Amino acid sequence: MAGKEICLAAHVYDVVTAEDGTRYLDVCRPGTSMEGCRFTVVSMAADRNDVGPIDGLKEQDVHVRGTVHALRGESIMLLSHARQLHDGPEKFRPNPELISGFAAGSGATAFRDPALSARKHKNTSVFAGYPEH
Repeated sequence: MAGKEICLAAHVYDVVTAEDGTRYLDVCRPGTSMEGCRFTVVSMAADRNDVGPIDGLKEQDVHVRGTVHALRGESIMLLSHARQLHDGPEKFRPNPELISGFAAGSGATAFRDPALSARKHKNTSVFAGYPEH
């Protein structure tokens, strides 16, 4: 299921906050061992402002939209924005590999675009080669 975007319908039994500020929505029944609980909803400390307060979700049935990720044999979903609780998308996170070496102040594009290169295409018009009327 990893890599799939789903809408998870679950009951939140508890909301746990770790020392580093990471918050967890406990969606496993009380008494379930850590090994037996194979799914967790995680909200990172850096996303606290975008997610907002979630303590009120305790003992509530929720729907969370997001992408399932595999982590140490467990499936997790990152809750990165409050809109995920209302069928909205996760917060966009750009892939740092795609912008490697890019500096905004340089005036250069973040990727190589053939249309912007010094070499021009032979036929610059989509109508090249057609007779004129």
